[in-house]
Amino acid sequence: MEITKQDITQGIAAHTVFKFMDDHNIILSYVGDLNHSTTTSLLKNLQKTLQHLEPNVTIRKKIYNVMVECLDNIAKYNEKQETEKFMGRTAPIMFMFSVVSGLYTITTGNHLKNTEVPLLKENLDAMNTSDKTELKSMYRKVISDTLKQQDKEGGLGLIDIAIKSGGKFKYEFRQVSGVLSFYMLQIEINTKNII
Repeated sequence: MEITKQDITQGIAAHTVFKFMDDHNIILSYVGDLNHSTTTSLLKNLQKTLQHLEPNVTIRKKIYNVMVECLDNIAKYNEKQETEKFMGRTAPIMFMFSVVSGLYTITTGNHLKNTEVPLLKENLDAMNTSDKTELKSMYRKVISDTLKQQDKEGGLGLIDIAIKSGGKFKYEFRQVSGVLSFYMLQIEINTKNII
């Protein structure tokens, strides 16, 4: 069987991805549709991985809880309908998990409407400039407002992630069409900050 130019290109791309993942110690990476089955599988895999990586049960539980909240956030806010129109297929999400010297990094990505970007950016910036006490106060306010409005989508997820991770969010929005942006969020969990 003869090797084609496409085979060579795919081999180079695969090696580039492998090298990136190896250089950044990415333990788990997923791109695709997020559904109940995928979420369950990812969380089981992450739980087993954490048992091998992190001896401290308290830290392990906090990291796992942040991962659950990240996947839940993607499931709630991934803009499927517009993305499917734009891409012509199921709206993919991205989830990566890495660890280097006690610094755990979770990176997520999903599509959202461009009209949602300003408010989300404002909320992320507000969380990044808040200390733990202010974050807890924000959390209580959102719960109170949610109960008054009987709204299920109170926006508690990101505040909860900020409190549990003890770190600041790194994020980026890349506009991919007149209607959509791809939103990337990176959460770093330093084990020294969460004991």
